[in-house]
Amino acid sequence: MSKPKVIVTIAPTGGMATKKMNPNLPTQPQEIADDTYRCYNAGASLVAVHARRPDAEATCEPSIYTRINRLLRDKCDIILNNSTGGGIDGDMVRELPNGLWEIQWQERLKGMQGEGVEMCTLDAQTVIASFGGKEILVATPPSWIRQIATHASGGAGGITHLLQHLGASQREWARDLGRYPETDDYIQQIAQGVDAELEGRDFPGMLRQRDELLVQLIATKAAKSQIP
Repeated sequence: MSKPKVIVTIAPTGGMATKKMNPNLPTQPQEIADDTYRCYNAGASLVAVHARRPDAEATCEPSIYTRINRLLRDKCDIILNNSTGGGIDGDMVRELPNGLWEIQWQERLKGMQGEGVEMCTLDAQTVIASFGGKEILVATPPSWIRQIATHASGGAGGITHLLQHLGASQREWARDLGRYPETDDYIQQIAQGVDAELEGRDFPGMLRQRDELLVQLIATKAAKSQIP
């Protein structure tokens, strides 16, 4: 019997741990890249990256994510997922007038802005977490969830923006299909084709149909263990 394939995801830093808890915790770009590469060689295929400032406190600063992403891509082709949750200190939090603390939404959005990002987290919940004597509000109402989802799927630029910002592993997948969209002309040709195909379509209905097909695919794979 064939073994089912799995995706091993790692989060070497996280948004809450500190070097006081574990002196081996990677917090700086080179530390994160080195630790991730060791995990990659052990079988990891996706890394959930949490950026930290030079003082090791949490941030979603795009330039720091860009540095981490470049170091990782120079080492391996692990899938790069940048956090939009950030963490519980540093740039991420502010104190509210009512005494609660809040993980700031605008800071969280910066997690999608680093160069080389291929995925981002979508924390679809609103909770209050307690850390270090602080009660910290993590607010993610439905309208904000849609904002992240829209940006991650191409934003106002749609499919054109998405194709212009494919990560390294996504480019490899595209090359498997034949011609990779290397030029603006080819990207525009693909975008026009997508727009033409969608014209007059019931877009919400298409999303429902996609979800139904995914459910059928999962059920088929569960029933037929030989399907990879």
